[in-house]
Amino acid sequence: MNLSVFDAAAQMGDAPAFFLGGRSWTWGEVGAQVGQRISVWKAAGLALDSPVPVSLVTRLNSDTVFSILACVELGLAVVPLHDRWTPPELHEVQRRCPWLRPLPEVHGDEAVPADRIKERAQVDIDGPLAVMFTSGSSGNPKGVVLSRRAFLSSAVAVRMHLGLESSDRWWSPLPLAHVGGLSVLLRSLAWRSSFVVSTGSFDPVQAVGEMAELGATVCSLVPTMLRGFVEQKVRAPGSLRVALVGGAAAPLELMDDAISLGWPVLATYGMTETCSQVATQKPRAAGDHSACDTHAPMLPGVQARISERGEVELSGPMVMDGVLGSSVLRGDWSGRVPLDRERFTEDGWLRTGDLGTLDDRGWLFVRGRLDATVITGGENVQPAEVEKVLRMLPEVRDVLVFGLPHPRWGTRVVAAVVGDGLHGAQMNAWMRSQLAAFKCPRAYLELDALPRLPTGKVDRQTILTQAKRAVPFWTAD
Repeated sequence: MNLSVFDAAAQMGDAPAFFLGGRSWTWGEVGAQVGQRISVWKAAGLALDSPVPVSLVTRLNSDTVFSILACVELGLAVVPLHDRWTPPELHEVQRRCPWLRPLPEVHGDEAVPADRIKERAQVDIDGPLAVMFTSGSSGNPKGVVLSRRAFLSSAVAVRMHLGLESSDRWWSPLPLAHVGGLSVLLRSLAWRSSFVVSTGSFDPVQAVGEMAELGATVCSLVPTMLRGFVEQKVRAPGSLRVALVGGAAAPLELMDDAISLGWPVLATYGMTETCSQVATQKPRAAGDHSACDTHAPMLPGVQARISERGEVELSGPMVMDGVLGSSVLRGDWSGRVPLDRERFTEDGWLRTGDLGTLDDRGWLFVRGRLDATVITGGENVQPAEVEKVLRMLPEVRDVLVFGLPHPRWGTRVVAAVVGDGLHGAQMNAWMRSQLAAFKCPRAYLELDALPRLPTGKVDRQTILTQAKRAVPFWTAD
């Protein structure tokens, strides 16, 4: 098992590789498209033996898939940029990483068979495959460095845990700038299986129709999508054997309702720092319609423990190498620069920031976050990032961003603001010009002042209590 497109093309030839927008490509055709990109990039002077990471905006189209796979073939560290990020967000990543290089554009459809690429890259399995930018608790983008070995180890563990085969077909609506979407692409490459890239706005009926038409056996969902199926009483397609539900906590009632509609749902837990899932429920026996367990077993190769303060700590080959530190961001990239490992314990375990427990089987139950991260519709939102943008408005004197339960999104982003002459619609327009829509508050509460503890810190609990009773002065719902 490896992550070589050229090897996959030689081994699988006419076997289907992926489906997108009504089209399909075989592994042989994918190999030829990857060969074309490598040929064009070499002609354009891209230093293919350089450790300088390359960036691309990850729109859900075939060009993005081919470009990512070409980077993987060459051993280039790819930096996926979310196509929903605004210009200010993209600029912030570029400002912090001046060594980033965009990929040369590829025009025309002339494919280049793999056997015409004379030079095969010598790829370091411990070298970085991707740098995934996510918002950190400080509100600034954090570059999570994930190695080739980490993604490959994750692919092996998922296959063993779920009992998947190369004949499986994975349907995924997740963006390729998310580790959940990227990992599906890389698993399919490692397994020589096929996957379906679902594009456009999510519609439950259309999604099931696409799964059924293409014979999807596995799918990735966030709870918001699952709720859409349940609310419209859409039954699972007959081909589906596994429906992974992650990105946020899914209520047991929702999972049970989905099971009654034939959805083979499995709760899964993971994060960007671990190449996605590390704990996932096991597939049920046919005809088992019992309620979901609240715990999930760890994937092969993953170890979990609970710290004294109740935090989940993880160890395993799919854990990140570290985060790009400030010294790296100011200088030139090198495969040998030290990474920020403040998220690790002294003995090398990853501190997840999640609160959890392990039962007597060693299965994990996640109870919530240590910090204030808001997970809405499967997207992670760091309040500090949202607060920083709100404070740019002259009428905002103080602000606290948090999450409140919501029937559709699981949690919605809410801002408690202190200021003069506040206009919700204008604030919303400003926020949407600066941040992706999912990060923007869906409701605003106006306070005379933020309540504070004797230490001077904001009394979050009091604000949450007030917010549950208050009527927002502006809401998007």
